[in-house]
Amino acid sequence: MCYPRLFDKRGFSGDICDAAVQKLLPYMRGFKTISLHGVGEPLLGKKLLALLDKTDPDKTWVQFDSNGLLLTEEMSRILISKKLNMIDFSLDAATRETYRKIRRSDFDLVIGNIKRLSMMKQASGVSRPKIKVNMTLMRENAAEIVAFVDLAGELGAEIIHLGLLNPTKDYEVRNGDFVFRYHDQMIDVKEPEFREAVETARLKARSRGIEFVAEFSGYYQ
Repeated sequence: MCYPRLFDKRGFSGDICDAAVQKLLPYMRGFKTISLHGVGEPLLGKKLLALLDKTDPDKTWVQFDSNGLLLTEEMSRILISKKLNMIDFSLDAATRETYRKIRRSDFDLVIGNIKRLSMMKQASGVSRPKIKVNMTLMRENAAEIVAFVDLAGELGAEIIHLGLLNPTKDYEVRNGDFVFRYHDQMIDVKEPEFREAVETARLKARSRGIEFVAEFSGYYQ
């Protein structure tokens, strides 16, 4: 459901080019926030750690979004040592089956990776990187909003982020017997069941001491 599906690849090679890196370097230590991701998975980026070395996480909030599949034990150790401020994990599901439908990958692997990171932080007595988990809501996963809070608690997450599919042109993706049709998956946030589920999740997150962000722009107040 990410926007690159709607555009041409424009010759994009998959990694940030050297020229762009050189232009950015003089400013890296002056930024208040740096997000080391773009169109794709940052743990695939060959320059991720080199760019992280050019930042000062004690002065700049440094983060990136990830699907978590490549977060090995060694990579977790490196990111902890470099004092990365936060990783935002895109999960979009609270159950194995829904994750398979939407993200078409290994739920147990990513859950294990995040749990290991949480345990390594605890063992090291550090608070970084903060663990944030996010869920792009659609009709296929809306019933798991409350369960997502429970999952976040199991993972040791400090922040939960819920978002919505943005209005855009329709398209279709097939995954075995599951067909994702963009417009059909969009949620009417005025539906009482949806609003009740979000509020229940909010209260449950509060009781667990987890920050809860429902970023629904103009669709949800």
